[in-house]
Amino acid sequence: MPAKKIRKKTEASHGTKQRAANKKTVKQSHPRSSLAGAQEEKATRKSKRTAKAGGPVVLLVNMIPRSLSGEAHQDSEPTIAVNPANPLQIAASAFTPDPLKGSFSPIYISSDGGNTWTLNSIVPGNNRLTGTSDITLSFSRSTNTLFAGILRGDSRAMRLNILRTKNFAGATPMEILVDRTRVDQPYVQVATVTDGPDKGKDRVYVGNNDLSVSGGSATIDQSLNGAVVNPTFKSIRIESRTTSGQDGPPVRPSIHPDGTAYAIYHSWRSFNDDTGEGTGFSTNS
Repeated sequence: MPAKKIRKKTEASHGTKQRAANKKTVKQSHPRSSLAGAQEEKATRKSKRTAKAGGPVVLLVNMIPRSLSGEAHQDSEPTIAVNPANPLQIAASAFTPDPLKGSFSPIYISSDGGNTWTLNSIVPGNNRLTGTSDITLSFSRSTNTLFAGILRGDSRAMRLNILRTKNFAGATPMEILVDRTRVDQPYVQVATVTDGPDKGKDRVYVGNNDLSVSGGSATIDQSLNGAVVNPTFKSIRIESRTTSGQDGPPVRPSIHPDGTAYAIYHSWRSFNDDTGEGTGFSTNS
């Protein structure tokens, strides 16, 4: 939905007369609200001074397109990714089903820096109630390629897909790079090599909880060149200690500009199925 900006008239004579009339009316009909009105007006003037002085300005935008403003889906667990190569391009996701009830779930896309949004149904595995299950997004830093890590909404087997598209605003469905089951909470991060013999290669890291292995389930799926036609992904187990049977669901990678990849995950040293209590917490790099 297009963002709306409200500007208050500032003509000295008209504004002064209007404020005087407003104050008089408020005083006569709502004597107890005059202080609140004065405080609100003072806050408004302060906000305008802050904006004029170059202070922080927050633009709040309803991402649901106007044509779908009556929808009442869950739309939970949102994520957002800004294209480093073109910051006007933004992709976002949530548990949003395809409004046309097709086979592909939508992502939210903006090409004007987040002022307006549309849906683009290009993610495989749509569920008519939730769209996908878990989904996260990340852009390449130089090629405009958008990567995604999802759990498909059309599967009850916790089916992981790692996806890619070179045109996030196009109609072509995202390409499936990895497809396997019994995985939870995929979280994708991408970095592009800036110098050396591997310059231009996309390093793709997808943190996930791989329940197909026993014990240390905290995993990073890694590709050292995610931009090639058929990229190779390697599953790296980052838990080296004995667990209560598995690690906790969240495995979150982050990439330093020097290329070092870090990961934080919930290492379950113990876990009580009855109470949900457990211990353990780790970071790796």
